[in-house]
Amino acid sequence: MTSNLEQAEALILLQGRINAMITDLAVALSSRKGVKSAARMCEVRRYKGKTVFEACVDAETAAGHAISFWFELGCESKRWHVTASVSRTVRDGQDILEQYPESLPANLNQLERAATEASDWLVNRARQFDFDALR
Repeated sequence: MTSNLEQAEALILLQGRINAMITDLAVALSSRKGVKSAARMCEVRRYKGKTVFEACVDAETAAGHAISFWFELGCESKRWHVTASVSRTVRDGQDILEQYPESLPANLNQLERAATEASDWLVNRARQFDFDALR
């Protein structure tokens, strides 16, 4: 049986891996043609009834568009969720361009697997994203 300390350590390591992925993604996006800047964010936030680890890269294009590559791992009502998305900032908020299907892992092993799959998807989407196609 895994101890609480081992589980806590696994969660911290998972956050570290996601943080490293987001940092690498920001560096990669900032060197892309058509991208003016790329800023990263990783935070743990407490909302009413849920705790969330949020990580994203906001890329601003030379044409003035803002694209967010978003990853979220959270716990609400004692249930985990993992999701990722690519969205565009519009006047009224965010327009989701692509979304990874939300995963609801039941245990730590499933959580680690879901986080890896969602973050891999996000990196792949960022590598393939066509900034020139934005209008």
